[in-house]
Amino acid sequence: MEEYSLPLHSSQVHKLSIIINRSHVFLHCIAIAFLIYYRLSFLFQQSKTSLLPWLLVFASELLLSFMWFLGIAYRWRPISRTVFPERLPKDDKLPAIDVLICTADPYKEPTLEVMNTVLSAMALDYPPQKLNVYLSDDGGSSITLLGMRAVSKFARWWLPFCKSHGIKTICPDAYFSGPEEDYSHDPEFLAEMQQIKVGFRYHSLVEDYFTGFKLHCQGWKSVYLTPTRPQFLGTPTTNLNDVLIQTSRWSCGLVEVGISKFCPIIYGFSRMSILQSMGYTELAFFPFYCFPLWCFATVPQLCLLNGIPMYPNVSNSFSNIFVFIFASALLKHLYEVLASGGSVRTWRNEQRIWMIKSVTSYLYGTLDAFMEKLGLTKASFLPTNKVEDDEQVKRYQMGVFDFRTSTMLLAPLVTIIVLNMAAFACGVYRMMFTGEWEKMVLQVVLSFYILIMNYAVIEGMLMRNDRGRIPPSVTLLSVIISGIFLSLGSVILNMY
Repeated sequence: MEEYSLPLHSSQVHKLSIIINRSHVFLHCIAIAFLIYYRLSFLFQQSKTSLLPWLLVFASELLLSFMWFLGIAYRWRPISRTVFPERLPKDDKLPAIDVLICTADPYKEPTLEVMNTVLSAMALDYPPQKLNVYLSDDGGSSITLLGMRAVSKFARWWLPFCKSHGIKTICPDAYFSGPEEDYSHDPEFLAEMQQIKVGFRYHSLVEDYFTGFKLHCQGWKSVYLTPTRPQFLGTPTTNLNDVLIQTSRWSCGLVEVGISKFCPIIYGFSRMSILQSMGYTELAFFPFYCFPLWCFATVPQLCLLNGIPMYPNVSNSFSNIFVFIFASALLKHLYEVLASGGSVRTWRNEQRIWMIKSVTSYLYGTLDAFMEKLGLTKASFLPTNKVEDDEQVKRYQMGVFDFRTSTMLLAPLVTIIVLNMAAFACGVYRMMFTGEWEKMVLQVVLSFYILIMNYAVIEGMLMRNDRGRIPPSVTLLSVIISGIFLSLGSVILNMY
């Protein structure tokens, strides 16, 4: 009994990370305060600068600052954990668990992968009499049914084989196609027992997020553990089309929760810790990044083309505030990527895909959520394609984008790139030949950063001839849309 009362894990606080993170928070907060002061002071000055773009940029800066503030929760007290699986109770003391596996379309979610998932769940290192595995096939496919019959036969020798030989790679596909097993055969961490009712809540398309949120509101305790040996084997999306469709669905589900009565910042504030509530709130509002990123990718560029400065002159000390905030955010993200074992290339890819998702998936997902809230549409679930295309996989492994996706998803991204190319060229001309470099240099740098981070899009537009390139028709359409936007934007700027 004394052994069972011992904790199953312990935590170690990363003091150096705490010092770095909190120092960054302190300095960043001061810089944001100066930025807000500078923006507000504009309202009390007589200036020829148009008010509308100024307000749009200021609102975007406030929203980004709010999202950054919510993210402080993740960085406030970083820790790592050590687990003690030898302290787990005996098998007869463990609770019974149910594993529910869902599938819908055997063409997008191949039956063989579903079979591997079911076998992996059945082979878990858990008392077999207390482990129940269920498969929910919403499509009612006969192929899936035949696959499950084959699983039943195969499991009769696969499960004893895993147990008798201490196999840790329990997914048959991974075991037979991967290298020789070289991991430790010690049992891994199991979740702490909780004698409460557990299940999925289907209030949102992101049922896992909503379920976790509700359980934590009811007192459920969770810990974050990242052991050296991977705990899950999944099938991620490997092409832009599936990434954007999947992210649109997730974005819609997150915003659904964020604008419902279960909004974490309201519903969760009195039911969990402040930091945990902030973390859930940032996730719920994460798709809202679409608004500031769309603004920063279009409004300063439109003003640059019309000779309207949106930032202080470089000779003005307040320009240092904008430079500091921009560099501070990028360098902090780079530090976190490097500290977690990533590289500069990983950081660049994360920045790029964040921008791409923000102007496409996050935007469409957010609009879908609001339209559903107004009763104009109804949320639907579309499984992403899990079938591998050899040509797409080859490009993915080479780090080359496959731009074969719908025009609806591709056109906004290409339009922004075309607009920034025009703004950058115009800005360089203004700085070199009209002597406006002090007023326009920050806007030129912003356009340059967007272009350099999205060089893959420019490459897909102008330099590639393979099937995965951006279709010329989409490029032409984006040029037309950019021209219309510039014309209408110039008229609006002259009006306001």
